[in-house]
Amino acid sequence: PAYDMAVEQNEQFVTNYKFLLMFLRSECFNAHNTAKRIMRHFDQKLTLFGKDKLTKRITLEDLTKEEQDVFAQAGTIQVLPLRDMSGRVVMFACEKDHRKYFRTDNPRLFNCRLIWYYVMAIIEDDIESQKKGIVYVGYGLDFKPKGDRDEFDVWMG
Repeated sequence: PAYDMAVEQNEQFVTNYKFLLMFLRSECFNAHNTAKRIMRHFDQKLTLFGKDKLTKRITLEDLTKEEQDVFAQAGTIQVLPLRDMSGRVVMFACEKDHRKYFRTDNPRLFNCRLIWYYVMAIIEDDIESQKKGIVYVGYGLDFKPKGDRDEFDVWMG
């Protein structure tokens, strides 16, 4: 599994207390659920970014030029300036417009990498988001999902 690969690569990254606390908080300190979430995290990270980035924090520079351009030009995924009534960060995406900027043969992978980067950039340093989660609001008028579970797995992982 990807977790074992991560431990072999950089055990300090995997056992860092801030890293582990992020997952413990998200699961209300339930050790069993936390362990499952960490395993899914590394499985998804390996799928999306490959072995070389498995034990490093994903930064904007880790995205392809095309992915960076979507952030710079499109503005179709945004974090709203205020939190919701429960104190959660609110992300908004205009799904229909968002995907027209993808110049790739695998738009689902492309989108999953963008979502991963954005969500992790928010929660890695935000304890409240680690505890309460993030609200995702997608405006998808005329958007037709492809029907696979890739993007769902990114959100749940």
